[in-house]
Amino acid sequence: MAWRLFLWCWTAISALWWGLSLHCARAGAPRRPPRKRKGSKTLSLFRPIPKIRSPQEYERLRDALFSLLSQLDSGCQLLLGIPREDACLWTDAIQLLEASECGASFQILFEPDPFPYRNPKILWQRSLAKFAKGELWVWTDGDVCLPSHFLHVVREDFEACRRGFVTYPYVIRGVDNARDFWEAAWVNVELFPGVCLLGRMDRVWFGLGAGMVFLGKKWERASLWDKLGKSLADDFVLAQTLKPGALGSVVLETFPRSLTLREALARYLRWKKTVRWCSPAGFAGQILILPMIGWTVALFLNWHEPQNWMGWLCVVVGESLWFLSIFRAVRAHLPKRLYRLLPLWSYLRTFSWLLCWLPWPVAWDRQWWPCPVDKSSLLDQRVSLKRKGTG
Repeated sequence: MAWRLFLWCWTAISALWWGLSLHCARAGAPRRPPRKRKGSKTLSLFRPIPKIRSPQEYERLRDALFSLLSQLDSGCQLLLGIPREDACLWTDAIQLLEASECGASFQILFEPDPFPYRNPKILWQRSLAKFAKGELWVWTDGDVCLPSHFLHVVREDFEACRRGFVTYPYVIRGVDNARDFWEAAWVNVELFPGVCLLGRMDRVWFGLGAGMVFLGKKWERASLWDKLGKSLADDFVLAQTLKPGALGSVVLETFPRSLTLREALARYLRWKKTVRWCSPAGFAGQILILPMIGWTVALFLNWHEPQNWMGWLCVVVGESLWFLSIFRAVRAHLPKRLYRLLPLWSYLRTFSWLLCWLPWPVAWDRQWWPCPVDKSSLLDQRVSLKRKGTG
């Protein structure tokens, strides 16, 4: 029948994407030829550290911070934001900075300034920005481990690309349980291959909060702190302000931070919903690689037809093999006891795409975001400006 032929064609298109995305994941970030002259721009490194919620998280955050401290040089300025309640846990890192002979300067804040922002990351970034003296600003999340020579690479990438900003892809390699599985599924399989593909096509109009590099003077001229502070996707807004951009030549690594399965699923849905908000056309195009929708409908309408079951099984097996191949390509380890989650991921990936078109809010930092921009705060700001104008 014509509709079954349509479903098999839909599945074939999805299979083409499986192959292309696997190639992109294996290739990783775009490589650039080494420059004869080393990059010499000074760096201001913004590093707000999130609140510690478990001993395991502390160890991972500590490893992430020391991956940065080990490569500081005289051309670096470290701007460190540490929550006051966790200050005693970072004494060794502070002592290492004070005793370091690398020549880097540093500034430590234990509490952000009281700006009226809902976005906690931007609250820290603006508070740290008043101390920034470097030519290049490097924004990295506190849970990101940096590869060796990263600070040398960012200088080289920025001077080689000659773009408004450079952003860096990232992966999750450590997966120990079902909570970690859902975060890694989004980052490694659903995000990373597409990011690498767009980077090689030189179509980087987005930013990745794990790592962004840009000229400090250019950002100071833009002066959009208030807009960033009221945005859920601050990295996207930053990229739209500084575009065009480029993808960096190294891959960063982060780790899962969810303490419960419910939190992990909420984070998975928040990331996906944020992409739908920021890029609705591109998100809509994902339907081309979601044949599970068609085969599920076919089974619902005619469940006793063997070909419908065959098509459904091909999609489940194909997407599971694709998932495992991507994990191997990015050198991530998935315990065999978690293989049983692969068919469930295939369904959740599909029907969460449908769910993201409905008007429901996402949760972040104990706050509900019904849209990507805090419109209530913007409305209050407009009313305040209007009163000043009439007064």
